[in-house]
Amino acid sequence: MYDQAFQGYTGNELVKAFDPDLERFKRICLAAGGTRSESGDASFIFMALPRFPVLINYWLGDEDFPSSCKILFDASATHYLPIDGCAILGSMLTKKLLRPACTVRPGLAARTGRHR
Repeated sequence: MYDQAFQGYTGNELVKAFDPDLERFKRICLAAGGTRSESGDASFIFMALPRFPVLINYWLGDEDFPSSCKILFDASATHYLPIDGCAILGSMLTKKLLRPACTVRPGLAARTGRHR
């Protein structure tokens, strides 16, 4: 149930900012400290805390499916943080990635209601 809300303010916001420019998404993730992973069309692991990896998977859409981006946590995440802490951490990572996206595409702030 909470997954839908979390997706709304994390993955969906990343798709709005980067779709369909996957290369820009990759550059910003690398600049933000992400390490490439092997799933999705673009995938990055962020060490949000020691022993606390966070994975971002981005899949480009096609004629059958829209683009999708998911922030995923390791199964051990709740050993380190409560669920709401994980949600906050995912939100903070999303905002970190969106800051450069808004700088590169200034019109994004007007479209999404985001302001710096």
